Amino acid sequence: MREVTIDLLQEAAPGHGFVIGITEDMPPDRWAHGCMTINRMVCQHGRLPIEAHAEHRAGGETP
Repeated sequence: MREVTIDLLQEAAPGHGFVIGITEDMPPDRWAHGCMTINRMVCQHGRLPIEAHAEHRAGGETP
């Protein structure tokens, strides 16, 4: 879940107008952990402007 959240943030770089949410049912015993993980990754990696990794930049080239 950590890696997927970070990947989503990097794909959305620079991040203006991006909304992240959960659209599927989460198992009752996992929702709290899952939501906390997503929130932690957004707090750590979602500050604007979001820096895209090379594979998410146009053409996948390193600047």
